[in-house]
Amino acid sequence: MKKVLLFIFVSLVLISTSSFSQNNKFAKKDQWEIGGTISFTSMTPVSSGETGKSTSVFRLAPSAGFFVVESVELGLLVDFTSYSYGGGSSYSDCSFFFAPAYNFRTNSISYPYVQGQIGFTFQSGGSGSSNDPSGLAWGVEGGVKLNVTGSGLAKIGINYSQRTLNTSNSTSRNGYNTVSIVLGLGLFL
Repeated sequence: MKKVLLFIFVSLVLISTSSFSQNNKFAKKDQWEIGGTISFTSMTPVSSGETGKSTSVFRLAPSAGFFVVESVELGLLVDFTSYSYGGGSSYSDCSFFFAPAYNFRTNSISYPYVQGQIGFTFQSGGSGSSNDPSGLAWGVEGGVKLNVTGSGLAKIGINYSQRTLNTSNSTSRNGYNTVSIVLGLGLFL
């Protein structure tokens, strides 16, 4: 896993440094970025502080951000995940994040970025009770946004997030930690 993450990081750096020069059109004050990501995730559940077996998950995360000053973006992110555990149980997980980001201006079509995420998550569909788990969610993401057409963006990155999903009677942390390779498309206006 570490070799894969290293390969992705080196690839992102190479893309950033080899992109051809153009006018900086993105990451300017008063611009909106609207988009979303689709990702394939390897997830490791945590229950009562013990890690479990990993599983694969498909995730959809629409987002919107506003540049308050050049390169600094304040965003909102909704992250919806549908997954199933062994034994046939299925769950839906929904998270809402405040997602500030810094987009580096490079005088090219590539804009490396770093993003923090802090919010709330809840899960439904597992127990069918009114005591569905919920809690704090946070994450960090980094990667490159490519200005591929006029105001079109393609995004590739790596995301780490941690979600706490406790019921009212939980005595220790329950939830999961994820590492994701993120691919997305967006527009800036």
